[in-house]
Amino acid sequence: MYRILVLGGYGNFGARISKSLAAVPNIYLLIAGRNLDKANKLIAELNSNRHAGLTLDQDSDQFTKELDDLDIDCLIHTSGPYQGLSYTVAEACVNTNTHYIDLSDGRKFVEGFTKLNKIAKEKNVLLVTGASTLPGLSSAVIKKFREEFETIESIRICISPGNKAPRGESTIAAVLSYCGKPIKSFIDGKWQTLYGWQDLHFHDFPKLGKRLLGACEVPDLDILPEKYPAVKTVIFHAALETILSQLAFWLMAVLSRSGLVDNPSKYAGAITKLGELVDFMGTPDGGMFIKLIGRDNKNCFKELTWYLTALNAHGPEIPTIPAIVLAKKLAKNEISISGAMSCLVLF
Repeated sequence: MYRILVLGGYGNFGARISKSLAAVPNIYLLIAGRNLDKANKLIAELNSNRHAGLTLDQDSDQFTKELDDLDIDCLIHTSGPYQGLSYTVAEACVNTNTHYIDLSDGRKFVEGFTKLNKIAKEKNVLLVTGASTLPGLSSAVIKKFREEFETIESIRICISPGNKAPRGESTIAAVLSYCGKPIKSFIDGKWQTLYGWQDLHFHDFPKLGKRLLGACEVPDLDILPEKYPAVKTVIFHAALETILSQLAFWLMAVLSRSGLVDNPSKYAGAITKLGELVDFMGTPDGGMFIKLIGRDNKNCFKELTWYLTALNAHGPEIPTIPAIVLAKKLAKNEISISGAMSCLVLF
């Protein structure tokens, strides 16, 4: 049996990963976190003897020892938000010869992750960060259509969740952390500054209609200009479904930039509850697009837009897919590389 531990395995994204991996016959699943009751509740739903719940606190001084005692093959870290988080869990995995996967969309977290590369290679361990929608899925999509271009000059990405789609407080804390903060973005061949949840404009999504977009910070803003040297523009936006919600984040950005609010993330709990009160104003339908602009092999202008539409609250499944794919491949011994890296075209 291949032993996988999902840290935060009963949370918004962790539970989805746990349920998916629980269906794989050769995987023994450990669902861990600070709340044993929640872990055991999910274990009961899985109704199998190939799974167990346990208490595990990543902030504990005994975390590395406790992890070593569990003798696992792979740890999936879903306990975000990753903005401002240290690499304690990944370092513990290196020290216990455990493969590691996380769902981080924190730009600085992903950018600095390669500092673990040397020791990970020495230990023959694979550490993967960003195994989520960004940059895991986004880079895979761009790779898919890369062959249709001679050069890609512009990459624009947007994610738009449905107002009624399930969302965790940690996710809200992560998106609030960008409010009013300067976002270094590569635009027209040079680094320029946008501000979180500002730069508002509309985009018309298939089946979803027009939604209002605001700038956000993601790892792709650093990774893609480096991956595609000919690119002149890489921009990311997020679009909340209702204009009221988007304008509320815009206002929080204004308050943050003015210095009236020093840390928007600390209001995540209150905003999560307020969001539940206005769920009736939206739908459970979300989507995503990636727009590529460049030149084809005849040096003619080419524009291609890839859309993903997630109806009926299926949107939160998408960020879990890269981690699930990588975990299954590791369990089948289909990945032989080692080192610390972002989830860039790994599947």
